[in-house]
Amino acid sequence: MEPPSYLMRVAPEVFEEERRRVVSRFEEAVRLAEQAFATEFGRLLSHLSERLTNDQTGERRVFRDSAVTNLTDFFARFQQLNVRSSPELDALVEEAQRLVRGVSPQALRDSDSLRQQVAAEMARVRGQVKGLLTDAPRRRLVRARPSAGGGGHAAGG
Repeated sequence: MEPPSYLMRVAPEVFEEERRRVVSRFEEAVRLAEQAFATEFGRLLSHLSERLTNDQTGERRVFRDSAVTNLTDFFARFQQLNVRSSPELDALVEEAQRLVRGVSPQALRDSDSLRQQVAAEMARVRGQVKGLLTDAPRRRLVRARPSAGGGGHAAGG
């Protein structure tokens, strides 16, 4: 997306300002999409690794097929919607995909060693995903405040 080309002929400086604004907004949208993917991915990894580990008393936790199928559904969505702007996130998703490729929920129920291995690897990947998440400050809105004395804008927060 670009500003209208006639603007370049009429006011090149306005065209350039608008072009930078559009690029900036697109980059922000990509960053927000990456953060949303990373947040969802981390949540799914956390849930799976938690379900695969024993509770504090040593008892097995209830493990449903959806803990794995939700992750595989995420992989398909990520591949379809990803804009390939975060090589780190791409690599972590591929790594997690390799970890569960060919592993059925029933195999995880049947094998304690497989459960422990997958849980440990998912927890490791989740730790790396947490490193990608940032608490970026939200955009600060500047709004005109009504004033009794007339015109003038003040920054809102």
